[in-house]
Amino acid sequence: MLLADIDNLINRHEDSYIQLKEYINNLDQLVSELIAFSNAGGGKIIVGVNDKTLARTGVTLNEVKQIGQWLGNGSLNNSFPPTYPVQENVALDNNRFIVVITVFEGLHKPYCDNSGVYWLRVGSEKRRARPEDIKRLVAENNHLSVEERVLTHSIMENFDMTAYKKYYEKKYEQKLPDDLALVKQMLINKQLLKGDRLTLAGALLLGGDGQLLHPNFCIKAVSFFGNDKATTQYRDSEDFYGSIPYLYRSALAFIKRNMPKVQKDKSFNSIGELEIPILVFEELIANALVHRDYYFGENVELLIFDDRIEINNPGTIPAPLSVEDIKHGLAKPRNQIIVAFITDLIPYRGLGTGIRRALEVYPDIEIKEDRRLSRVSCIIKRPINSQKTPVETPVETPVKTPGLILRQLAVNPKMTLGAVAKSIGKSVSAVERASKKLTLEGKLKYIGSKKGGHWEVG
Repeated sequence: MLLADIDNLINRHEDSYIQLKEYINNLDQLVSELIAFSNAGGGKIIVGVNDKTLARTGVTLNEVKQIGQWLGNGSLNNSFPPTYPVQENVALDNNRFIVVITVFEGLHKPYCDNSGVYWLRVGSEKRRARPEDIKRLVAENNHLSVEERVLTHSIMENFDMTAYKKYYEKKYEQKLPDDLALVKQMLINKQLLKGDRLTLAGALLLGGDGQLLHPNFCIKAVSFFGNDKATTQYRDSEDFYGSIPYLYRSALAFIKRNMPKVQKDKSFNSIGELEIPILVFEELIANALVHRDYYFGENVELLIFDDRIEINNPGTIPAPLSVEDIKHGLAKPRNQIIVAFITDLIPYRGLGTGIRRALEVYPDIEIKEDRRLSRVSCIIKRPINSQKTPVETPVETPVKTPGLILRQLAVNPKMTLGAVAKSIGKSVSAVERASKKLTLEGKLKYIGSKKGGHWEVG
């Protein structure tokens, strides 16, 4: 986040979505703010700002560290259920910092602190929830599926209308109407919008901004040396944020660049094939993204080891199905809206046949369900020849920043530089410097308006 972005938020003054604080006094104060925002529509806590004069006073580095410790401890151990806020630190010129804490609207309302107190955000203030408030939150939570939840921090411009136009014309074999009011009503009817806001389904299917989504609705991909997850040495690592089609393409690209090709029975000059058929990953990754439990604030893991590849998915198999049932093609879709759309956005056939097809082309796949951890794992055993420990030197960051930027924007041209920075684990300023250099070199070009444009990789 840039200082100019923070100033724009500060100049709004405090409201239902913005809280200004000169500093955080203690852990309990921070937790109550997290809970209040989680029980409402989410929002941002901006620390280091005088709420009366709107002056940027900043906090010290030690205070930044203290806030980070409180945030990690309080969001997981003092909030029930846990919350998953995001902290961003922006440096001022006087060796002080502005801390921006983004709190997402809770998917498991109502939330309370470890004393059993439920907090609400009402206007620019927080207050204790009354019994009738708690009943309302419970009723709202039970009435809506997680896909129908409104992302209150979203706007219509976050919806990728270009992608929807392609979807519509492919599915219905006719042009999308020019009447925007009519198109908007179509999207509301399909539960992708509610008013001018995106639903979770709308953002997951056709959202143009990965920052809209919960920070853990992502794929964490790592290619390790050896067979132990605990090692700090890896060949490649990347976090992918965005819509399901973007996550699907990104995960497959990660697998292709981290898996060796073999000649098999073909001639020496022929192009090699992946040691495990790509169809296996197409089916299993699509299955993970479409059927994961979005009530759980956890990410999908794509882990490549020397002897296996793991795809770990949040949630459990819907009752009354078992692991053996899904192996034989039985299905009980959890995310009905996503299933209804996804077949025209990625190569997904539905009907519960994906895992069965993967097993038919590559039987050496183990499926495990851990109900204690609420996780389903697909473990793909690699051929024996792949299990030899490579001799290359371990590296922490095998691809430089410009290459990471081009890779992200080639897959998702509508990403903001802020979203790119978050995805590749770099600062926004570093990404801005690198993208400016890439633009001067003719390798990157931005086309169109600030809100509706896209990147073109040369």
